[in-house]
Amino acid sequence: MTKTDELLLERLFAEVEKNFDNVVEWRRHLHANPELSFQEYETSAFIDKTLTTLGFNVQRNVGGTGLVALLEGGHTGKTIAFQADFDALPIQELKKVSYASKKLAFPIHVGMMGIQRHYWA
Repeated sequence: MTKTDELLLERLFAEVEKNFDNVVEWRRHLHANPELSFQEYETSAFIDKTLTTLGFNVQRNVGGTGLVALLEGGHTGKTIAFQADFDALPIQELKKVSYASKKLAFPIHVGMMGIQRHYWA
């Protein structure tokens, strides 16, 4: 990773830090409202609305319920891509927290989001 890449990531993480409370709220909402793979209609709509509000151009219905979000910068150069899964895993919710799964008839919780970063020149 180049120094420029490191600076861009530092700026990205600084923005996340600045918006930490919102990020926690979004994560808790997703955890409380899980949906299984290829059934993530509400999850997809929530992420779409959130990213659109943040200025991303969102392409919907990718492979069913998937999304592709593009945020173009003001400069030419490298592109950074993030990939995240947002489907739930069919396991029993055991934690007694305010953001526990609200789907009592179908007790599952959102799986850990596996985020991968990819860089292209």
